Order: sequence, then C-alpha cells, then structure tokens
Amino acid sequence: MSFIVLGDVAHSPRTTAHAACLLAAGVRVHLVATGGPPPPPLAGHPRLVYTGLPDPPAITRGRGAVAFLVTAAWSVVVRSVALAVATIVKAPATWDVVLLQVPPAIPAAAVVAAAVAVRHRGAGLVVDWHNFGFTLLGGSAPGVAVAGGGGGRGGSPPPTAPPRAAVRLAEWVERGVARWGWATAGATAPSAAVGRPGGGGGSAGAGGSSSSGLAATARRAVTGGGRVAHFVVSTAMRDWLAASWGVPAAVRLPDLPRSGFAPPPPPLLPPATTSVHRGGSTAAAAVPSSATRPLTATDAVTGRAVTFAMVAVSLIADTTTPGGVRKVHRVVPRRGDNGGGSGGGGGGDGGGGVPPLVVTATSWTADEDFSALVTGLRCLDDRLAGRSSTATSSPALVVLATGRGPLRSAILSALTTPPLVHIQVLYGWLPADDYPLALCAADAGLCLHASSSGVDLPMKAVDMLAVGLPVLARAYPALGELLVDGETAVLFDDGSGLADALDRLVGWEAEWARVAAPVLWSVSRQQV
Repeated sequence: MSFIVLGDVAHSPRTTAHAACLLAAGVRVHLVATGGPPPPPLAGHPRLVYTGLPDPPAITRGRGAVAFLVTAAWSVVVRSVALAVATIVKAPATWDVVLLQVPPAIPAAAVVAAAVAVRHRGAGLVVDWHNFGFTLLGGSAPGVAVAGGGGGRGGSPPPTAPPRAAVRLAEWVERGVARWGWATAGATAPSAAVGRPGGGGGSAGAGGSSSSGLAATARRAVTGGGRVAHFVVSTAMRDWLAASWGVPAAVRLPDLPRSGFAPPPPPLLPPATTSVHRGGSTAAAAVPSSATRPLTATDAVTGRAVTFAMVAVSLIADTTTPGGVRKVHRVVPRRGDNGGGSGGGGGGDGGGGVPPLVVTATSWTADEDFSALVTGLRCLDDRLAGRSSTATSSPALVVLATGRGPLRSAILSALTTPPLVHIQVLYGWLPADDYPLALCAADAGLCLHASSSGVDLPMKAVDMLAVGLPVLARAYPALGELLVDGETAVLFDDGSGLADALDRLVGWEAEWARVAAPVLWSVSRQQV
C-alpha cells in the first residue's frame, strides 16, 4: 500500500497514523512525502519503505499575477518530476492500494493517475480529504494589515490574492478527483451547482452528467476499475461533497489523538529540585536532576532565544521493556505546586509569578484568523496596561506560535510594531517530538483555524484536547463536531472575544503576583 502526501512527513499526523495502523496489521507500506526521516513508530520499521521528496521551490506571492503564475508553474513542474520518479521509478513493488491526501491535489492527482496507469495498473484509490485546496488558495488574509489602523500601530499590507484562474484550476482538479469514483459507484453528478463550502455562490461547471463513454473508461483505467473510496474529517464535509460534487459515500474518519499526545506519566525515581526561568520569573519544580534540556523559541521583539519550558528524562515502570523501566521525556512543572492546571502547565494561577503560557500551532496561512490574534492581543495588552500603575519586566502572558508559513513575517510585524508591553510573543519551528511537550507545558491552547471551506476540523485542537488543555478556538459552524463551547473549549468570533478569553486565563492571582505584590513588598518593613 502506498501513501502520498505533499507535506512534511513529521508534521503530517493523519498520514503517519494511517501508515502506523497498517504496519501494525502486517501490511507493507510505501510512504512518499517531503522531509524525513519519518517519525516513530515508522522510523526503521522493516515493512516500511520511505521515499523522501525534495522541498519544492517557493511560490512568489504579493508581487503580481505573473510572478505568482510563473513561480507556481515551476514549483508544479519540480514536484511533478520528483513525485513521478518516486511513484514510478523508485516504487519498491506494485501497489495494491494508494492513499492520496488532499489538498494539495496539484500535481499529486495527475501524477498518481499516471503512476497507476503505467506502473500500478489495477490499484485501488483512497482519497483522504482534510480540506479543499481551492478554498485555501482563494482565501484572503485577514489580520495582516490590521495593525495599520487603530492608533497607528504599524503593520504590513496584505499580499496580493492569487489570480482567479489559479483558484478555478485548483477547484477543477479537485472536482475531478472527487469524480474518480463515479465510474462504478452508480452515482451521478449533481444536476445543479451547489454553493461553495463555507458560503458563497455556486461554482461554474460543478454540475455534469453521469459517468459514461470515454471519460468513464479513462477513470476506470486509472482507478483500479473504479475501486475508489473517500475519507473526510467531518460530517459537514461529507455532506458538502455529496451534494456538490456527487461523492456517493464518503466515510467520516475524524482526527483522533495520537499516542504521543497525552499527559506524561509520573516519575519512578525520587526527584531533585531545580528551577525554571521564563519572563523574568523563577519557579521551583521537582525533576530528576540527571538530565534536563530546555525547550526554546525566539522572542518576536528581541530576536533572542528564550527558554519557555524544561524537559526532564524520567524512568518509569514498564513491564513490557527489558529491565522493567523505560525513559520518557516529561515537562518540568513550571510551578512548585504542580500548578493544578491542565497539561502540567499550571492553569494560569500565577503561582511563583510564572505567567500563563498559551501555545498555538499555525501554518501561517490565510486559513487562520490572524486579525483576531492581532486585535485580541493588543486589546488585552491595553487592558493590562490600564490595570498596572508600575512598570514591570515580567509579562502577564506568554504566547508561543509554532510553525512556518508565508504570513509569519507580516503577522509578527503587526504584533511587534510597536511591541506589546505586557504580553511576550514567542515563535519557532518545533521538532515533531517537542511539540507534544510544548503543549504539556502550556496552560491553554489557541486555535485560530477559521476554515476556508467551513467544513474541515483542526488537528491542532485534537492534539490540545489529548494533553488535557483547555482550547480557545475561533468559532465556525462545523467546529461543533469537535469542541463544545463552555465544556472543552471557549469559542470566540473576533479579537474582542479572544481578549476576553485570555483575560480570564491571566486571572486575578496572576495579576496580583505581577502588579500588587511588588508594591506591597516595597512598603513592607521586611524588604524582600
């Protein structure tokens, strides 16, 4: 069986989860993706063959339609050649089933069809939809220039949207992928165009006739005689595909927590005392003293590396391993009382003066509501400034944004021009093994996913729930399938709502430790 994803293998949890389950069932797997090597438990598995793809050339955005089209075309060519070599020349054996994760469908769909027709004749096809590429491509970028107003806070202009022709091409390709299964499923195309996911008007050419003639014969040739199935992440996506593109029976397969995302087990050995530093504060914590390492990120204002958590290696009882013990990496509690909060982070209680830590995983694309982030953090910063009558070097809140993407520079510029006074913003690209640990160190998770399609669900929220984090999430209709407002999450619609949610996280105790305590100690007879 082959899995194809045009994304970083270490940060493609859905595909790696598919592969891990099949390997456990005794199936031989060929995994094709960028980056590498694959993460555990895939790395070094005897039944796994991994073919890494080179990173594609960057696509120029914000410099006009010609620059976008030329660089996008070149990127497609490079990806197509690399993928063709991997799937036709380097494939270790003839595939029985190929699973294609979309988006992106360009150029993966065409290359996979060619590979099946040329090398893997008769292979079945499974398309795993986790969003729609044409809605991602056609989405705007709210929040990039939001800092340009409201008191002259600076900012950068939003990038130019991709040409409409590129968006329509992406939609046409994805609609074609959806129609692969019509040849034998007995389904017919919808008779009329249906609105795009997430709202908007109908799509030209979304309708059509039932599969027949030359087109049906071609589809059968490249899809194993029509053995085609579709996975979707939500009920809303399944319903939209059925109504709009005629996908007859897509199977809902929601993202679920992976084994690495869970609160760490307690240590087996007696602990020693060490300290954690962040935001100018110190907190005692119990950890084994033999081996610790920092988790670091970059301060958005100073550009310096900042330690936001410490990780210790603990020995725990495990009867399934030689010697009865095994090593686990666990986050050092940032507060001496273990915080009593979610994920070992401390729940924002301000104990020891350590500010709450909020972690958001982002791909820095227009599929996320950065206007809410910029507006919300600036609104909260103004509130905190109004409550504080004294200058302090310790932030009231630390926000860590992980990941890479095209909008990162613009959003960080909007957040740091001018700098926030009472909120520290960190950013960085965390290794796959460190991301679960960063969530375990946090007091809350922040999900800015606004969904360009309106029918997908964010994997990042699944990971946050798995480690026991409360989730602050941007609301949209399909999100109710995953998060319940007031129970597993606090949902917000805009920057003001995000500021309210973060304000509750900061809380009275944290503000008292940061603002009131220094004043009281300054007038005390016992100068502390």
